[in-house]
Amino acid sequence: MSEFTIAVHGLVYLGHNNSIFTSEALAENICTNPVRVRRVLAKCRKKGLVQTKKVCMADTF
Repeated sequence: MSEFTIAVHGLVYLGHNNSIFTSEALAENICTNPVRVRRVLAKCRKKGLVQTKKVCMADTF
């Protein structure tokens, strides 16, 4: 799965659910590794597309 596919899937999922999710929850929905989700969405964060929070040693989007 490409970074583009992960980014689009993650952003659409976040947009439709209007809630806070951990990278693990997003990864489960996208069917990929949470580390990949964090790396891809970190790039989206740098472009201002998502906001992140560190909570209890887990990234949330």
